[in-house]
Amino acid sequence: MKDVNSSTVEKASLSFHDFHVKSCFWEYTGEDLTGDLNIEINPYGRVELESNKFILALSCKLDIENLFRAQLEVVGFFSFSSFNEEGRSFCLNNAPAILFPHIRSYIAALTALSGMNSILIPALNISGLSKQLQGNLEIIDAAT
Repeated sequence: MKDVNSSTVEKASLSFHDFHVKSCFWEYTGEDLTGDLNIEINPYGRVELESNKFILALSCKLDIENLFRAQLEVVGFFSFSSFNEEGRSFCLNNAPAILFPHIRSYIAALTALSGMNSILIPALNISGLSKQLQGNLEIIDAAT
């Protein structure tokens, strides 16, 4: 394997460290899941300027015509090099795109291991969440 030349590759402005499933509730009637999957995602974020940390929570509701319903909240832990315009953009745009696949795989695994057909959330363009996240963003500056 070749070494990466550090003069041509820059470190990312946003780093993903971990995620937790904070809560999960789901209900399944046992009937065949033949309807459309409806999904609602609400993002909430907290920026801690002093420690360069960004915490993103994605609250999701899933529903297949009341045959299957789930509510879960997943929290992702990130750090950033600087909360300038680029850092802010990474938090608002890239962090949800990094965290969302973990929700997809969690639901697929949970349903598959529960004796039902695995529910596969399709890949979604979640770029629209950035405006919603902007309105649900708490910025903590210990200096003030």
